[in-house]
Amino acid sequence: MTIGPRPDNPPGPFSRQGRSALALLFLILALSAGAGAAVYFLRSSTPTPTASSQAASGDELDAAEAAARARAQAQTQAQQVTVPRTAVSVRRPAGDHATARTETPGLVETNQFSAEAQETVARLAQLDPSSKALTAEQSLAVKADLKRLVEQGTNSVSAIRQFLKQNKDLSLDEIKGGSTVGYPSLRSGMFDALRQIGGPEAESTLAEVLRATGDPAEVGMLARQLEEMAPGQHREEALNAARETLAQIADNKAKVDVGPLFKVLQTYGDANEVSELQKAIPQWQYYGLMALAGLPEGQGISALINESRPTNPADGAKTAFALQMLAQVAPDYPDAKAALLDQAKAGKIPDRAWRRIADALAGDQYQFAKDATSDPNQTLRIPGAKVYHIGSTDENFYSLPIKSTASEADVAQRQALIDQLLSVASSSAASEALQRAKSQVVGRP
Repeated sequence: MTIGPRPDNPPGPFSRQGRSALALLFLILALSAGAGAAVYFLRSSTPTPTASSQAASGDELDAAEAAARARAQAQTQAQQVTVPRTAVSVRRPAGDHATARTETPGLVETNQFSAEAQETVARLAQLDPSSKALTAEQSLAVKADLKRLVEQGTNSVSAIRQFLKQNKDLSLDEIKGGSTVGYPSLRSGMFDALRQIGGPEAESTLAEVLRATGDPAEVGMLARQLEEMAPGQHREEALNAARETLAQIADNKAKVDVGPLFKVLQTYGDANEVSELQKAIPQWQYYGLMALAGLPEGQGISALINESRPTNPADGAKTAFALQMLAQVAPDYPDAKAALLDQAKAGKIPDRAWRRIADALAGDQYQFAKDATSDPNQTLRIPGAKVYHIGSTDENFYSLPIKSTASEADVAQRQALIDQLLSVASSSAASEALQRAKSQVVGRP
C-alpha cells in the first residue's frame, strides 16, 4: 500500500514534497539574487565616460571644449609649467645656405659688438633655468636688460645674433600669465628687441633664425614680426619654414602644437598651399580644415567642399566640422553657400552636423590661437568664448560669438541663408537647429 496524502489534502510545508518545493523556491530566489547582483556589479563597474570616449560616441567638439576648460583650470591651479624651456629644435644650422636664401637688400653687416650689449646678453644667458619661476627681482632685471639692448640699437644686434645661433633658451613665464617680463621665453624677448631696433641687420638676423628654427611658435612669431618690418618681403621664407617644420614634426611624430604653422600657411599662403593642407588633414584635421576655410580670397573653398562630403561613416567628426567651416564662410563666398544648399537639398548632411552648421551661422566663429603661448583663461574671459583642446593631436583653438561683431549686412545675409536652408532641408534635426539659429540671429543684442 502506498502511503501518501489524500488528494483533497495538499502537502504541508514540512512534508517531503513541501520541503522539496521550498528548497526549489529558495534555489530560484538565490539564483535571481545572484543574477541581480551580477548585473549591478557590471553596471557599477562600468567606467565613467572620459572626454575621449565621449568624443568617440557623441560630439567630439563638446568633449574637446570640456577638455580645454579642465586643462585651463588645472593650469590655473598648478600655476606652473612642468618642463622649463632650455632649448629649441632646429631644421638646419643657422646660416646654412643649402636652400635658397633671400638676402636683405643693401645689407652690410657691421659685426660691431658693444661691450655693454655683450655683457647684457651674457648676463641674460647665465640665468638659472633650474628654478621653477623667476623671482620678482629677476623678472625686473630681465625686463631692464632687454630694454637696455633696445636702447643700444644696432650695436646690440651682433651680440643678440650670437646668442640666438646657440639655440639655447630660457622660460620666463613658468607661472602661466604671471611673468612680469612680458615674454614667454628669453629668445622671444630678443626677437622683439630686434623688431624694436629695426634696420637691415635686425631684419636679417630675424630672417636667419626663421630659416633655421624648427619650433612652431618661433616660426609663427618671426613671420609676424618680419611682415611688420618688411611687408611682403619674407612671406615665401615664412611659408617654407612652416612647410618644412610641419613635415619634420610629422616625420618624427613629435607631440607638439603645430597651430602656428597652419596659421602661417593660412595667412600668407594661396592656392599653392591647398594640397599641403589637404595632406595634413588626416593627422591634424581641425587645423587643416580651419586653414582651408581661411585662405585668402576663398582659395581653399573648393577643397573644403570636397572634405565636407561624407564618404566614410568613420569620418563623421571630420565631415561635421568641414560642414561647420563651410557654413562659417558661406555668407562671404557664393561657392560655399551653393555647396551647402545643394547638400541640404539632396539630404546628404548628417543629422549630427546640423547643430554645428547652426552654430557657425549664428554663433561660433573658429580661429587659431594668437600664438602657442596664449593663456586659455584669458580667452575664456570673453563672453561667449569657447576654447578647444584635442588631446590626441594637441590641436588647440577657440571660437568667438559672431553676434557681438557682425554688421547689419552680415546678419541679413546669415538670416537669408538660414531661411534658404530651412526651405530645402527635410530632417527634423535640421529644422530644429536652424530655427534656433534664426532666433539667435534675429534676437542678437
